[in-house]
Amino acid sequence: RKKLVKAGIPVAIVRDIYSGKAEIERFVKWADMILVNTLLLFDTVSELLKYNRKIIWWIHETGIIKYIENFRYIAARENVSVYAVSPLVKRKLKEAFGEDIVLQELFYGLPSYETEERACKEKMIFAIIGWIDYIKGQDLLLNAVSRLPHDIRERAEFWVVGPGSFSKEAMETVEKYPCIKLMGEIENAEMNKIYGQIDAVVCASREEAMSVAVTEGCMTKKLVIVSNAAGISELIKHQETGIIFESGNAAELAGWIKWAIVNREQVEKIGMASREVYENYFSMEIFEHNIAAVIQQ
Repeated sequence: RKKLVKAGIPVAIVRDIYSGKAEIERFVKWADMILVNTLLLFDTVSELLKYNRKIIWWIHETGIIKYIENFRYIAARENVSVYAVSPLVKRKLKEAFGEDIVLQELFYGLPSYETEERACKEKMIFAIIGWIDYIKGQDLLLNAVSRLPHDIRERAEFWVVGPGSFSKEAMETVEKYPCIKLMGEIENAEMNKIYGQIDAVVCASREEAMSVAVTEGCMTKKLVIVSNAAGISELIKHQETGIIFESGNAAELAGWIKWAIVNREQVEKIGMASREVYENYFSMEIFEHNIAAVIQQ
């Protein structure tokens, strides 16, 4: 809120946004256009329909699709435009509600920032970033590390960045291999330091709409090793701008990690090329153009 206000953008924060509240009704009637962010707010979109305002519904996730019974009704309204954050989300919505539903894509934008690269690169550092959870696949990375030959494993570190805790079984793996480092939660403002230290970003998600960690990896010219169940994988050219592996396949992930440790020059080359993914799809210039086009339409 403070950042938005500082930028001259008025902000109203309320406990809930159901239209029974008089102040919400005044606010909605004042607006010409309303952006509803995320699928989770489907009830809010339903509430807003009665005001006949133009609504942009920007959907970033797939996990609760099966619970939204009135999606077709909402999407069919003339004053509602539905946008998916990735081809994956768009495909999942169409699979659930019908190919005839009108959906468009709108990728997010991320401001670029500089990182300070570490001086000593004796060991290659891989990082998996995000809340520790089954869907994020940190357990797959631990499994992959355990499959590496000892001499290869000794040439790398594997950072787990993010809040949450592992199961007892997973912690046994962590404790067995000193090369695995639990970094805990790191403030977003400090993440540029993490990207400056690492060589590769691993996204082992069993499903993910559009990974911000991979986007930041591309922005900072790192090798990105991405599960094919992550939406961003569809924007990456295998072995040109990143590495794609089969979702859930720890053995294949281990193979690509070993390849990366042995082929450092190739890793650097692909990392440099990965910047193209950021510039072509996620730069603020691209996003400004895209969001302006959405509003114009």
